[in-house]
Amino acid sequence: MDMKALRKLGYLSALVDTINKYDADLVAPDQDYMNVILRGKIKHMDPNWNMEPAKKLSEDVKLIHFNLFNKPWHYENVPQEKLFWNAARGTGFYGELKRQLAAFDEEKRKEDHAKIDALLQKASRLAKVKKPIIEFVEK
Repeated sequence: MDMKALRKLGYLSALVDTINKYDADLVAPDQDYMNVILRGKIKHMDPNWNMEPAKKLSEDVKLIHFNLFNKPWHYENVPQEKLFWNAARGTGFYGELKRQLAAFDEEKRKEDHAKIDALLQKASRLAKVKKPIIEFVEK
């Protein structure tokens, strides 16, 4: 993200104003609001710069995006965790990430799985909506 350009556009103020003005039923509100506010100003990059961790990745992968759930600093045995930990080892965050992994206990895993289930149910419900565009409803 080009933070200098976002500051110049007043993105943060626009985001706060949009969140305060509308109550939209969305799966990924942060990204959905961003897409509305920055419509026509987003440059799509090569997908190799935003690959989700999979058992087998393209040889051209540039960046693995551990988004949502199954993050290696919360779970063991996730796809591409070795790449993650090798990269993390070279940063000042390695110890903190290892502490987070150790602290992510069974209760936190249950909470995480409940969030996953809720997100999937919401996505499934929204996918069945007859209108192609979800309308923003003013609060």
